[in-house]
Amino acid sequence: MDPLSLALRNELLDVLSTLADAHRQRAHEEDVPIAHVPAELICVWFDGCYLPGHPAFDRGFSPSELAVLADFNRVFTEVADGIEPLPASVDGLLARPAWARLMSAAAVALQSMDRGPT
Repeated sequence: MDPLSLALRNELLDVLSTLADAHRQRAHEEDVPIAHVPAELICVWFDGCYLPGHPAFDRGFSPSELAVLADFNRVFTEVADGIEPLPASVDGLLARPAWARLMSAAAVALQSMDRGPT
């Protein structure tokens, strides 16, 4: 795999890991106290992590993984569209049933990814 495709893949897998894990979400909030982490958790996916159609991105995933990511993106879009206004904190976000749905979908997507050597 070329270096750019590998970097995009690793970044996406890291984001999925964070989205699937309440502890990682809270840790990020503690590490970056000046940020509005609920907004960051949503924006990171849509603003630069999920890039279907970009040749380097598409080379980083198998066709079945790209299908899994498209399914996850549909769930994420539904959740993001329905979760406004965003709470002020990760704990507020974690209290929302829609966010629990997103976390579960992220975990399923992550489990579907080939986690072999990167």
